[in-house]
Amino acid sequence: MGLQSLQHYTVRVNDLDKSIKFYEEILDLKNGPRPNFGFPGAWLYLQEIPIVHLMAGGTESETTRKGPFDHIAFGSTGIEETITHLEQKGVEFHRNEIEDFGLTQIFISDPDGVKIELNFRQGN
Repeated sequence: MGLQSLQHYTVRVNDLDKSIKFYEEILDLKNGPRPNFGFPGAWLYLQEIPIVHLMAGGTESETTRKGPFDHIAFGSTGIEETITHLEQKGVEFHRNEIEDFGLTQIFISDPDGVKIELNFRQGN
């Protein structure tokens, strides 16, 4: 398993339009392409990297329990080695394929419930 970089952070927001405006106007990020995940949100880009992900419509109980922080993501290599490692360690994970972006995601949780996303580009 080889971590390469921190790729983005995700924030649950109450007002998607207001949040997009903030990130565009205050941080000079650009609202750009985002897969259709079946819920409203936005990806804000720094150059060609979608560094801030916004998720609309977080419930009050979710916000109270987790705050605005949802997960942290890392660019990774060696997907098969990573899966083997997680299985050997008894770590539960969820695999998600985003075919139109050439991306495989592995989601795990740390002991305190922080969601960690490992992103593997096609061929890594």
